[in-house]
Amino acid sequence: MLLLACGIQPMQVDPLRQPSGHHHGPHDQQLLGMREPEILVGAEPIATRWPRTLEWPTSIACSSKAGRSVVATGRFDLYAAQLPGDDTERNLTFLEAPPCAQIEGQPLLDVTLTCGRPGGPCTALVLHQDAGGERLSACKISTATAERFGMEGGSFPFLATSRMNVADSRPDDTVGGSAREEATSIAVAEQCQDGGGSCAFVGTTSSRVIEVRMGTSSGGQGEPSWFPTHLLQSMQTTGNVGLASSQRLRVSSIDSLHLGVLRPDQHWLDVLNSKSGELVGRWQLPTDKRWVSACSAEASLYVLAAGHDPQVWRFPLPRMLQPAAQHNVMISDTAERDEHRPSRQKQRARQKAFLIPD
Repeated sequence: MLLLACGIQPMQVDPLRQPSGHHHGPHDQQLLGMREPEILVGAEPIATRWPRTLEWPTSIACSSKAGRSVVATGRFDLYAAQLPGDDTERNLTFLEAPPCAQIEGQPLLDVTLTCGRPGGPCTALVLHQDAGGERLSACKISTATAERFGMEGGSFPFLATSRMNVADSRPDDTVGGSAREEATSIAVAEQCQDGGGSCAFVGTTSSRVIEVRMGTSSGGQGEPSWFPTHLLQSMQTTGNVGLASSQRLRVSSIDSLHLGVLRPDQHWLDVLNSKSGELVGRWQLPTDKRWVSACSAEASLYVLAAGHDPQVWRFPLPRMLQPAAQHNVMISDTAERDEHRPSRQKQRARQKAFLIPD
């Protein structure tokens, strides 16, 4: 039985059960779903350039830990770019990422970034689909990243291609019954609820947000798999979003405590407490665009608008989320300085090397 070696039990979830820590009744849940969004202001379009090989961008991913790195997916390909900075040309130019055999020829559903430490090398985790269901594969986003993997690959717990088993979270999913629930978006969790292991958050075709955890078969043999361990939220929707990929919710990490959930059907960005699943904020995006994906880096929110000329727009993070974002930036800056600063022990060793013995 998978996960038993790790002492983890797959989640058995009643589809109507609220996440742990929540005690909302039907009336409270209705009020939660009807919460009026605040207007997300300060939109700034970024001139976005795409390779000619791109058919249609479907998702983007970035994070404060990744510095200015941003990745995007087309239907079958992965792309990488650098977010514009204060001292650079204010545009976003995506280039094809190095070939990734694990995802070649397979439909891509979403992408997220994982980094060993703030300012360190990052890799793209691509959620894709094959005949057996959804899988998660690690792909390098640049040649430089590939070279550093050789030295620091041990810091990445997700490098092995793994299977996503979201359908196990609904005991009522049977052959001939309701449509199989599938994962459609993913964001890496900084830590599991119990403080250990490798976890992530996924959005599903049933408009649910679920925490999943990686496990392996007994003895560590076989393909690693992700199993649901905690239901964060079951979103109210305006229709059957399971049928239209452009209307499926997208999850992304805002910071270590907050999870962003983009709801294209409503032009909303919901922000959840990633520990309890509580809805802590809801913001309205401009309704004249078709928003399909979002990510957060430093104190900005980047949102991809689909269309004949797909563009990335930048919004300032809502004020209530900025302190945590600024804290992440400080950690990243400190780590980058420490990387180039000799340790105190090394400094002392250098000083001793120049001392003349008596």
